[in-house]
Amino acid sequence: MSIDPYLDPASGVLRNNLGISDLRRLRTVEAGLTLTALADLGTQVIAALTG
Repeated sequence: MSIDPYLDPASGVLRNNLGISDLRRLRTVEAGLTLTALADLGTQVIAALTG
């Protein structure tokens, strides 16, 4: 079996820029970041349409 360089060897979680190695915490943080990005995108689209 080969070692996946993209996984944290201790937890098996995908390495990430946030340094989070707990899967539940990573999922929660990613969901929050995604929601924030979508809200920002929506604001930019509305501003472009009304500006």
